[in-house]
Amino acid sequence: MLEELEWPSLGARRNQSSLTISYKIHSAIVSLNKDKYLTQIISLTQRRASKLNNSQYRRYQTYSDA
Repeated sequence: MLEELEWPSLGARRNQSSLTISYKIHSAIVSLNKDKYLTQIISLTQRRASKLNNSQYRRYQTYSDA
């Protein structure tokens, strides 16, 4: 049925939703505290770089199903 309707799979939709809310938090489109929900990744190569990339964040995953 998904192929007939040309809908993306549930996993693809979850991934898209996760990316969308992360972008909205990063861009301050939604009123959530960015420091509470997004943790920046600062690697050794980024510390040495002259221009830091401040849009890399750690992705949290759950390992249990409620």
